Amino acid sequence: MFGMDTLQARQHVVTRRPLRKASLAAAAVVTLMLLAPMRAVADPVAPCATPDSKADGTTAATTPCTASKGEALIEFGYRNQTATNTAASGLIAYPAATVRYGVSNDAEVDASLGSYERVRVGGAMAHGYSDATFGMRYRVLGSGRAIVSAVAAVSTPTGEIPYSPGKPQYSLGLASVVSLRQNLAVQASMGYASRFDASSGMPVWYGTYSPAVALIADSPSGTSFYVEGSGTTKAAPGLGPEYKVGAGVRRPLGSHIVVDVGLKDGLSVVNGSRRHEVDVALSSLFR
Repeated sequence: MFGMDTLQARQHVVTRRPLRKASLAAAAVVTLMLLAPMRAVADPVAPCATPDSKADGTTAATTPCTASKGEALIEFGYRNQTATNTAASGLIAYPAATVRYGVSNDAEVDASLGSYERVRVGGAMAHGYSDATFGMRYRVLGSGRAIVSAVAAVSTPTGEIPYSPGKPQYSLGLASVVSLRQNLAVQASMGYASRFDASSGMPVWYGTYSPAVALIADSPSGTSFYVEGSGTTKAAPGLGPEYKVGAGVRRPLGSHIVVDVGLKDGLSVVNGSRRHEVDVALSSLFR
């Protein structure tokens, strides 16, 4: 869920070896997706009509699609984030487990257990758990070709310092998707987050906006591809904005499971480094 990504607020880094392993794993997942049984493309459908459209996946742009009443959507994520600077450092986070449950056809409640994070700075390795997050998603507009939802979340200080700021953090925003034609859609979101940071020894609250937009294309095989741009207006207290571009692939495996693989590359130099990510997500829908 946008606005609650604490990885952006920290300047950690990894060696290239974990990134190479993550890239090989991502290639294996892509191969699995392409070899899976193909799904016939039906007539044009409205946004959120298919199970794979409800998954947040690896896009920075949050989906406005909610779980329908009585549905439970369980998502797991893996992130390998590296930085290009003079130190060999990085961050790996998993499983980022999130449960999304539909309380009506237009509203859902969300609960994320947080992630186990492994951080390498130079030759030193540290690890710990990030905060749990609770939120909701409510569809405020649903026409034939466009969907808009309001999204809100609060993180609770259940994690370990420095993987948790030690205070609740809040975010809210809007997420949308518009079908341009049969197999092409634009997904966009804008979030605002109120964050707390005490890493410098001087506790401070600060706010940041996080825009994101993705162009999503469906192929005849059922696999979808996306390219996107995203950013945050303040990466951390005293630092400027951070912008990223990314691309990814999504493949439904059957009617209830979706696998995503995404790559993101930092365009901005933040605290002397540019960040790069390999993301993998697995979603499963239960009715």
